[in-house]
Amino acid sequence: MLNLFHELGTVIYFTATSALQRTVITDPQWLITKLSKVIRDERLHGFDENELERLGLLDELRNLFSNAIVSEDLLEYFWHDEHKEYLLDLMRRTMLLSDWDFEDQRNMKTRLFIIPSMLKQEPYSPGNLQTSTNQDTESTEKVCVLDFGDSFLPSGVFERLVCLCVAISSSQNDAAAPFLWSSSAKVWFSAENYIKLKLEDNERIVFSFVNKFAAVNLKTVNGVMQKLKNDVMGNHLRWKVLLESADGKKYLSYEDGRMSGLSPWFGTESDVEEQQSNIAKNQNIEDFLKSI
Repeated sequence: MLNLFHELGTVIYFTATSALQRTVITDPQWLITKLSKVIRDERLHGFDENELERLGLLDELRNLFSNAIVSEDLLEYFWHDEHKEYLLDLMRRTMLLSDWDFEDQRNMKTRLFIIPSMLKQEPYSPGNLQTSTNQDTESTEKVCVLDFGDSFLPSGVFERLVCLCVAISSSQNDAAAPFLWSSSAKVWFSAENYIKLKLEDNERIVFSFVNKFAAVNLKTVNGVMQKLKNDVMGNHLRWKVLLESADGKKYLSYEDGRMSGLSPWFGTESDVEEQQSNIAKNQNIEDFLKSI
């Protein structure tokens, strides 16, 4: 019955985690107020900086507005430590927030989280997408395009895509911290494997993959997009996948590439999209991340 009322919009009820299962929201405005404490425009909605400085949280507030990184301590202040785990699980479930758990943060006393919708145009990490780092072990890259031109690209899709990619990255012990912008990103899935994402003209998301990881990264992106469609955006989210040819001179549709065994995108496991759709559906994010 609760699921029916949730579908009708009467209540808000999720079941992906135990914290979500224990709570039913009967007043949507309560939830909006809680989330707007975190996702907000600092130019229009500020905070009492004197109070935050007295509590030792002013630098953490600046980190949120500058770098889209929020600490658990700051969230406790925003939410008065009320239903914190529920709100964290809900923001993870709706892909508004991801754990920021990388090597240089793992010894900190408070947990950190990334909120991609708060990212700025300027990079929070030094360098840019063309910067060479010691993690870039393979210079040859292949391009994959998600084309939404036949329908539309809803607001929030790119940010949620970044959120899921960061969740995958932070679950890997040897992955470096990502470089994140409001419309582009570079995210490592291992010491050697990274992906680049770029939003173009609000109708395409362009990925660049290390050549030798192109097949596994294509599989991951398909799974992430299906997860996003099934859990948040619904069936109106439609896109075409275009894959760069082996010689780099043209792009093939996903279907044509699969039929022809296009290298390096496809190996012996060809039915990737169907498998990823099954993996992504009706799973919580933690189980999903383990499955891809």
